[in-house]
Amino acid sequence: MAIDKQQVRKHFNRHAHEYDRYAVVQERMTERLCEHLLAHLQTVGVAVQSVRSILEIGCGTGRLSERLLRLFPEAKLTALDLCENMVAQAEQRLADASLHGRAIEWIVADGEQWPLALGAQPTSASPFDLIVSNATFQWFNNPEETLLAYVRMLSDDGVLAFSTFLPGTFAELHESFACTFAKRGQAPKQYGQSFVTGEQWRRLMAACTRDSTWQQTTYELFYDSVWTFLDHVRRIGAGNAVTESEEEGRYPGKQLLREMATAYERCYGELDEQGRLRVKVSYEVGYAILRGGTSA
Repeated sequence: MAIDKQQVRKHFNRHAHEYDRYAVVQERMTERLCEHLLAHLQTVGVAVQSVRSILEIGCGTGRLSERLLRLFPEAKLTALDLCENMVAQAEQRLADASLHGRAIEWIVADGEQWPLALGAQPTSASPFDLIVSNATFQWFNNPEETLLAYVRMLSDDGVLAFSTFLPGTFAELHESFACTFAKRGQAPKQYGQSFVTGEQWRRLMAACTRDSTWQQTTYELFYDSVWTFLDHVRRIGAGNAVTESEEEGRYPGKQLLREMATAYERCYGELDEQGRLRVKVSYEVGYAILRGGTSA
């Protein structure tokens, strides 16, 4: 199912001011992505001082932007995001962190359309020593074409590092909907987007470069109710953004939601140490590292 970028832009712009308060998993992903990136650079003998140009795709509120500037003190940062309100939050964060004096270029653009618009062999914005992206690639409709475009924007020894959500994300939610439809005697229907699998990402990476690594992990978070979990998803802007034409009635009705929540708490609810009910939510995440130089 295709992603409606206008819906994505609207959702994230609306909630940019409160994104950091609720984006718990995204913060963990930022930390792990930086760990993978630094470990890789150390393994291949690249000093942080030698990194002079960084492109960040989907900078959001600037959490990763700030870390990149601190990790790579000699680098200019080009930070791109689809949503102007997110970019405004990122600019303010870096100003508050006394990093506004660093060389930073802010770009409001679609992370898929921007590299393709520059051409197959862009010159005005490349090469980059590092291209980094956290929790953004799952919003791409054409990941293979976009991935190749970014690999071509790397310097000869450049590195592309990204994290992305995988199909195991919200597994409990999808199973609870499936159980609800089965109890109703209806055919199952999935709400929300479908994610590229880890195996698919590995194939796409192999088609773009001869040198890449891939790791996967699953994070488990607990919320005090299904409703709290759904509210957190809404407040980070990650609502349903599949195109209307491909999913008739893309939002479940209130009665269906109530039945799903009952099934969710029955199957995935547990008591904490104080005897209070909480529900588990899984987030499956992939981490990729690609070196410059295409496989073609």
